[in-house]
Amino acid sequence: MSFKNKKKILIVEPFHTGHHISLYLRNLLEEFERQNISINILTSLRTYQSEVFKEIEKDIDIENIFLLRETAEPKNQNYLNILFYEIKWWLIIKKEFLKIKKLHKFEKIYLTSVDFIHNALAIFGNPFKKTSFSTLFVSPKHHFVDENQNKRRFSKLRNFLFSRILNQKNLSKIYVIDINFYEFLQKKKIKNKHKIEYVPDFGSLNISINKQNARKNIGLSNSDFVILVYGSISSRKGLLQLVESAIKHNLDRQVKIIIAGKIEKKLFETYKNNTPKFFRENNIVERFFFHSEFQEGEVFSASDCVWLGYSKSHIGSSGVLYQSAIGNLPSISTNHGLIGRLVSENKIGILVNPDNPEEINSAINKLSEDKTLFKTFKKNCETFSKNNNLQVHMSKIIKSLLN
Repeated sequence: MSFKNKKKILIVEPFHTGHHISLYLRNLLEEFERQNISINILTSLRTYQSEVFKEIEKDIDIENIFLLRETAEPKNQNYLNILFYEIKWWLIIKKEFLKIKKLHKFEKIYLTSVDFIHNALAIFGNPFKKTSFSTLFVSPKHHFVDENQNKRRFSKLRNFLFSRILNQKNLSKIYVIDINFYEFLQKKKIKNKHKIEYVPDFGSLNISINKQNARKNIGLSNSDFVILVYGSISSRKGLLQLVESAIKHNLDRQVKIIIAGKIEKKLFETYKNNTPKFFRENNIVERFFFHSEFQEGEVFSASDCVWLGYSKSHIGSSGVLYQSAIGNLPSISTNHGLIGRLVSENKIGILVNPDNPEEINSAINKLSEDKTLFKTFKKNCETFSKNNNLQVHMSKIIKSLLN
C-alpha cells in the first residue's frame, strides 16, 4: 500500500502487557486506517515480538516501526524510585525520537499513555521537542491522594506537577477516561483546563459462537453458572480472593470459574499452592494463555458473569468491564474506585469488598439465583455499552490529531 499524501503521525506505545495494547492499540490503528493516516509506531522490542503485536501486524498496514530499549521497573515502589524510573523512560524516548526525527517528519505525536512518564514530563518538558503531541492519562491518582489522609502530603506536589504538564506549549490535549479525576480537575483553579478532555473508555469484543457450543468446546455444562476472570491475570485482579471465598464456602460444583489469560508467575505459584487439586479439577477451568479474538469471544459467550474484584490499590478503569457490558454479562465488582462507581451508577452488577469472602459468596448466590435481578443487569449492560463505545472515544482522539 502507498503511504504518499497521508497525514504522518507517530504513535508511542512502549508496553506489551495487559489489554491496553491488545484492545486499545488495535482499535486506534484500525481507526487510523479508516481515516487514511500513515501509521508509524515507536515501541519496545518486547512489544514488537509479542503475540498481540504479531496479530496486529497481520491485519494493519504499518509504514514504520521504530524500536526503543526498555528500562526495568523498580522493585521498591517508593516515590523517588518511581521518579527515577520515569526520568529514565523520558530520556529513552527523547533519545530515540531525536534519531527518528533526522529521517522522518511527523505532523503530530500520540502517546498512548502518559502514566509512565508524567512526573518527568512535568519536570523536563516535551521529549518530542517542538512537535505537537496529545496523550491519554489512564490511571491518575491525584484525586485519590487528595482524599487519603495518609497520602495528602503529596497532594500539592502532584497538582503542581500536573499544572506544569498543562502549561507546556506543544501539548495539544490530555485525555482522561476517569470521570472521577475529570470532575476533580474541574473544581481546581488551574490554567489551561481547555487542554483536558474527558473521553469515555470502551471495550471491544467479537462473539461468533453461541453459548451452548462455547460451553461444549470448553467442557462446561449448560446448567453450570459460570464466572469469568479474564485478561492479564495479576494480583490486583483479586483472583486469590475469589478462589479463597469459593473454597471457604464449598462452592457448588455447578458454579464454575474460568480463568482466561496469561498469569503472573508468582501469582500462579501462590494460586497453585493454595488451591486444592480437587477444587481446581471440579470448579475451575484454567486457560493460562493469550486468547485470540475467537477464543476471547468463546470464553465470554460461555460465561454468565465477570469477576472485577480489583484490589483497593486499583482505582482506575478496566477494559474487561466494557467487554463484559458488550457481552451483556453482569459483574461481581469491587466496591471502590472508578469501577465501583460505574457498576453502581449504571446498575450492571453487584458490588463487594474483594477482601470479604462472605460478600463474594453472597453476590455469587444472588446472581445465580435471582433471575429477575440477573435480567435487569443484562439489560442495563446493553445500555451502558451503547453509551461507552469505540466511536465516541476515537472520534475525539482523531479530531485532536487531525486539527
